Amino acid sequence: MTLLTDYLLVALSLQFSVWLWRLARQYRQTSLQFWTSSFLFTAVAAAMGGTFHMFTLFLADSTLPALWNTIVYCIGIGSSFVLSGAFAPSRQRESTSLRWLLSGVAVSIVGHGIQQSGIVLHRHLNHNDLYHIIQMVTLFLFYRGVRLLRAEPFGTEH
Repeated sequence: MTLLTDYLLVALSLQFSVWLWRLARQYRQTSLQFWTSSFLFTAVAAAMGGTFHMFTLFLADSTLPALWNTIVYCIGIGSSFVLSGAFAPSRQRESTSLRWLLSGVAVSIVGHGIQQSGIVLHRHLNHNDLYHIIQMVTLFLFYRGVRLLRAEPFGTEH
């Protein structure tokens, strides 16, 4: 199931990335470019995570740490783009957008707690699967909040 939820995260992240990329091109907003990159790195991390979970038994022991470290780096880079997108210069920060974004952060924190708990609801639904499902909700909340941001066009930041 972890493989499936990883690859569902890939599909969702890529879709949100494409939609935001289109908006970034149309509105020329720096923050949208950062968020697009964040969703792209999330997709790469999830794809690699799915690969890690699928091939753990088949990959050499020396390969697994390198793959896992690359996943962690992609998550870190994606997170830096989240921060960059959230703090990009903006003319107007709508409270509605902020509520969506902060809700995404809160849901993500709950997800991390569940992931670290090691809870198993079913032999095919463990803490990693639950975390991935919760992160899908987080991605939607972030996407929704980003859609409401009204940032400065490229080249007009001070």
